[in-house]
Amino acid sequence: MHTKTVACLMLAALVAAGAGCAPDESGPPAGGTSTVTASTAPAGSKPTVTSVRHSGQRGDLTFDVLLPQIEGGNAEAAKEFNQAMSGLLEGFLTQYAATRSVQDPGQASAVVHLGAHVVSGKVGVSVDFGGVHPLFALATHVTNLDTGQAITLSSTFTSEAEGLRVLSEQARVLLPETRAAKAGATLDYDGITPTAEHFSRWAVTPDGMRLYFEPGQVAPPVGGVIDITVPWSALDGVLAPGMRDILSS
Repeated sequence: MHTKTVACLMLAALVAAGAGCAPDESGPPAGGTSTVTASTAPAGSKPTVTSVRHSGQRGDLTFDVLLPQIEGGNAEAAKEFNQAMSGLLEGFLTQYAATRSVQDPGQASAVVHLGAHVVSGKVGVSVDFGGVHPLFALATHVTNLDTGQAITLSSTFTSEAEGLRVLSEQARVLLPETRAAKAGATLDYDGITPTAEHFSRWAVTPDGMRLYFEPGQVAPPVGGVIDITVPWSALDGVLAPGMRDILSS
């Protein structure tokens, strides 16, 4: 019943009304222009949240998206995160090259959390196919600020299979408490079986791991994107050694 995605795309169809500067290395997507806010953070300082606008045209496709970025702190970590954000947008532009436009719907792209040891972000875009309603695509990324490396599900858990099992169990507990469920949406638990695909869109917060479910994955598409936050305490038994201190920072 749920829609499978490629490259962690989150597509929302049939939704009528409801669903300061990157390092030079990130650059704009090929074929576009970039408007960058002025940098004020000196190298080695505490990282701060900023943004960079990517806009341009490729053939008939126009795009205009404000990407979340960080500056300062560990230069390699900032580079990794910023390039990842640009890469997520590039994936959308490639995936939707035959559409009319890829736009920033506002607030959909953001640094979800910037902690002492970790930063997590999301890139969300509205895709105009020329139909009545646009689609919505969302992808996420998490970076270790100490090592400058991406944090994946496999590196988060001692055993990815066990981690996915717990995420699936927690999703079954938490989904009935979401606004969509309380509004009467019928939940589809087939969308939370313990596979990496079902839990590929995630970010970290001090309170827990935030999971994003694509429209139609766990509820009818009109409910839009549904998210839950799994408490770190519920994941303690499956997190890799030292990972909670990093992710919850």
